[in-house]
Amino acid sequence: LELLVSLAFDPRFGLFVTCPLFLLMVGAFWANRSRERGRIVSPLELATMVGFVVGLWVFFSGSNYTRLQFNTGIRYMAPIFAFAFVPAVLPLLRMPRVVAAVIGILSVAQAWALAMHRDVERGLGMAEPILNVFLGGLRLPALARLSQMEAYGRFFEFGVSPIPLMLLAAALIYAIWAVRPGPRQG
Repeated sequence: LELLVSLAFDPRFGLFVTCPLFLLMVGAFWANRSRERGRIVSPLELATMVGFVVGLWVFFSGSNYTRLQFNTGIRYMAPIFAFAFVPAVLPLLRMPRVVAAVIGILSVAQAWALAMHRDVERGLGMAEPILNVFLGGLRLPALARLSQMEAYGRFFEFGVSPIPLMLLAAALIYAIWAVRPGPRQG
């Protein structure tokens, strides 16, 4: 029971601490029951997805090597992320757009902070990366590592800023979405 709760809510690696969006899974069956707006997922598919999530959660909570996760994150539970995402999105689709947008933005911000700074062994657990990124500034682990390498250190004399790389990625994403295929010539 201790590991079951730890896998869900441990401040260092808990599934729902790492991705609070997954807490919305609780309302998946309710959100999917609406007949007037149509079901998004068949009840059998939804039950199967939730069954995978619960099954793997219970399975890994029965293994003592799960206690090692404080230094490796939630990697043992990673296979359930896709199965947890779909049931979590169902209630999100039934919410008002503003509420769903705020939840989505906060989820992306948290995931981005965890990707930029992954040191959760300290006292604040998952809050450590979020505070570090929002108070210490944006950073990309790959650029930080390159700045420490002797061969590339001279390119980073004045510090490392991920902003040019992020602007390039934003321009690429915009180009993908903005370009509409026209009629074919020929």
